[in-house]
Amino acid sequence: MDKIKVGRPIKYSYKEKKSILDALKLYIEKDEYPTMPKFCVINKISKRRMYEWAKNEKENADTKKKQPLGQYFSELIDMMNNKQESFIEENVMVGHLSPAFAIFKLKQQGFGWTDRIEQTITADINSTVEDVSNMTPEQRKQRIDEFMQKVNV
Repeated sequence: MDKIKVGRPIKYSYKEKKSILDALKLYIEKDEYPTMPKFCVINKISKRRMYEWAKNEKENADTKKKQPLGQYFSELIDMMNNKQESFIEENVMVGHLSPAFAIFKLKQQGFGWTDRIEQTITADINSTVEDVSNMTPEQRKQRIDEFMQKVNV
């Protein structure tokens, strides 16, 4: 097994970053379900580094006034996510993937899928608040029953 050098992080030149960018583009085009971990293993690069490059959209330019590469990393990562989402949706619809797995992946990956419960609360502005502290338990139960009938619960 190769020994891993510890110390200062690897510095990538503009040319090396451009080469990785080109490899990422080709990988997304060719792979049916492209993922960042798989790409990083194949190309021996840290997933964290890839996301850092994408995050710093204005950076990654060299001293020769070349275009910053960060925005392209960001766009390719978005394309990868779009391809994954499309793959999942299509394969669930034809029964190749379980709906539970699809829901899990789409929520986990940050495709904007969430569980949301929408509730609407309405109030009668003409109703009055009644002091129930002087009521007997039977009277309170009767009031609760009347209220529940009004709201159809």
